[in-house]
Amino acid sequence: MRLPLLLCVITTALLGCASAPQAPAPHDLPLPSYPTPMTLDGIPVEKIEFLADDRLTTLLARAKENNEDIVAAWLSVNRARAMFRMQENRALPGVGVSLEGRSARENPEGPTSRRYSFELQSTAYECDFFGRVAELKEEALQSFLAEEANTRFVVLEKRALIANTWIGLLELHALHQLAKKELSHSQEILELIRARVAAGLDPMSLEVSASQATYAAQTEFNALGAEIEAALNALEVLVGERPSYAEWPRLGDLAHQATLINPGLPSGLLRRRADIHRAEYDLAGVQADVAAAQAALMPHFLLTSTTGMASERLQSLFSGAGTWSLAPAISLPLFDGGRSAQQLEGTESNAALAVARYEKTVQQAFREVLDALLRQQHLADTLHRATRQEGRAEMKRFLARAHHDTSVSSRIKRLNQEILHLRAQGNLTVYTGATLQNRIAIIRALGGDEPFWVR
Repeated sequence: MRLPLLLCVITTALLGCASAPQAPAPHDLPLPSYPTPMTLDGIPVEKIEFLADDRLTTLLARAKENNEDIVAAWLSVNRARAMFRMQENRALPGVGVSLEGRSARENPEGPTSRRYSFELQSTAYECDFFGRVAELKEEALQSFLAEEANTRFVVLEKRALIANTWIGLLELHALHQLAKKELSHSQEILELIRARVAAGLDPMSLEVSASQATYAAQTEFNALGAEIEAALNALEVLVGERPSYAEWPRLGDLAHQATLINPGLPSGLLRRRADIHRAEYDLAGVQADVAAAQAALMPHFLLTSTTGMASERLQSLFSGAGTWSLAPAISLPLFDGGRSAQQLEGTESNAALAVARYEKTVQQAFREVLDALLRQQHLADTLHRATRQEGRAEMKRFLARAHHDTSVSSRIKRLNQEILHLRAQGNLTVYTGATLQNRIAIIRALGGDEPFWVR
């Protein structure tokens, strides 16, 4: 009795070890690596940042913990990891234990019979001779990796949105300060013209024009204030708190980071993009799904085994007679209404769709990089012209201030020149902000600031 029992246990263990494929645990999966060091204008890819500013870095760090979309994305990774481990465990034989007691009496006056049994069971374990279970495990692994890559993509998108919103807020704040000065100058011009009109030196039409200019300046000032409030609210939603600075950062202090990025970049940098990783994992996953559907057309080998003890008395159960059973079974689908064939056809269609999505993702990546680099050159030219225009306005303002004429008309001319200089500064501010945001677009298109997905 002991020899068959020992053979049953050994057979079950050996079959489980032979058919269970090996794979790294999810938390030990390797991160994307690059065969040769890559740099972006001399900066190693692992040190690329959107902008080297501590205040922006702080906001991005807060968003990692407070942004609901980022938190939900990481939770989806945990769910995918659990699904992978569940599928991984299906490659191992399931073992259970049962303790059973039965009492029976065949007739009212007959004796009561009792039987107690203790069994160790392995039920319906599939011997994976054709790789169906292994392919299902591979598909679950690729799904987990795709979900992890999708999370990196979501985090990058949110980080880029936060950085763009922050730069937009700085731009609005700078424009608001310029609008405040322009409004003050416009009001002063209006008061001077009113005095000249009252004295009969100027026609009423000049006062009307000055009044309209002041109204426009007031409207612009109020609109910028409302936009600043909206930008603060947007950052509060994205980050979880409203940024407040004793001294607001100036875009001019960040302008040195808006240097041109060399258009001659190696195409291998696109391998850093999380959406390309996701498309690759999706493609590998559906290929494993096709292999599993093909294996489902082959015979299934199932093994059910039990071993244990039986006794008429509970106290002598473990010293009673031993029991064992080994029940291998094989099943082959002969007719299922075409469901297996249709499932295989569906998985093959999914594989073709995954190839198309992968090609589209790669094309989209190249297009985004090309668009951002072309826009970079256009913005560089525009920013250069805006800088020269601001310099000319500054020179005219200086010359107007150097004029020692103290008449009211000269005062009005100087104030008008101040307003023209403020508007030139505003144009320069707008193009500086657009250039900084385009830098973020380029880095995002190239895969983002690399450490962003470490959690």
